[in-house]
Amino acid sequence: MGTNYYAIPKATDERKAEICEHLNKGDFERARELMPEKIHLGKSSGGWKFCFNHNKWRYYKNIPDLRAFTKTCSIVDEYGSSVADEDFWRLVEQKQKTGIDGKEYYTNWDKYNKDWQTGKPLSKPAYIPSDYGEIEEGEYRYSTSTEFC
Repeated sequence: MGTNYYAIPKATDERKAEICEHLNKGDFERARELMPEKIHLGKSSGGWKFCFNHNKWRYYKNIPDLRAFTKTCSIVDEYGSSVADEDFWRLVEQKQKTGIDGKEYYTNWDKYNKDWQTGKPLSKPAYIPSDYGEIEEGEYRYSTSTEFC
């Protein structure tokens, strides 16, 4: 099981006024375009380090940029619950200390992939990505895909 986290940029007063102006004119399409979009930050999965979505580097280029970016946003989980910025980063840091990454998972396949009934290791897949499906930045990991919600 895992939980996805999203950032919703906070609209400036000017942007809010512009949205209201278009709503008052009945131009709902333009108002919708101006609404802040929900941006997938990443996923927290049981036993794993937090996996960030790089979003093709559109909003941030590295972890310090990402930390600055989340301070300008509201953060919500996939269930719609608000998460304070400090709580989000506390979760991420805890996951960095206790979770595994793709390299650990694939390198120690037999440890993590056992038949639940017999306890015997499952067959290793024929294809294992050379990058383990991750881009690493220090101790942090990003998925090589942006479509992993």
